[in-house]
Amino acid sequence: MTNDYLANRYGNSKAKARNQRILWSSVAAGLVVAFFVWSISINFAAPSKISASVQSFTIVDDIQARMTIAVENPSQQDGVCAVQVLNNSYAVVGYKELAVAGSLGEKPTLETVLNTTDLGVSATVDRCWFK
Repeated sequence: MTNDYLANRYGNSKAKARNQRILWSSVAAGLVVAFFVWSISINFAAPSKISASVQSFTIVDDIQARMTIAVENPSQQDGVCAVQVLNNSYAVVGYKELAVAGSLGEKPTLETVLNTTDLGVSATVDRCWFK
């Protein structure tokens, strides 16, 4: 008995093996293309986010700090930004949540005074989110 005879008898011919390779290669290529289309659509269709950065800050005294933040709100929705003051060991000594009204525009500037529990040395924006 030859290999061709057994292959024909049990259905494992060279043509069938080639067709299966083509089928599974096509399925794999389709899945790769579908993944890339999905990942691109997720990245470009993602909703805009609100963000902020510290423009300036001043440590007034042991119990107060004044800061100015620049907010980027491309969708002009109402949001909240959390700001904090840190001491020299990076512990949070002051924290405040600022309401950002969508009516302020895309790039408003907000000023605030934070009460602190210890002498602060830096001010940061913790995070921003939509209401």
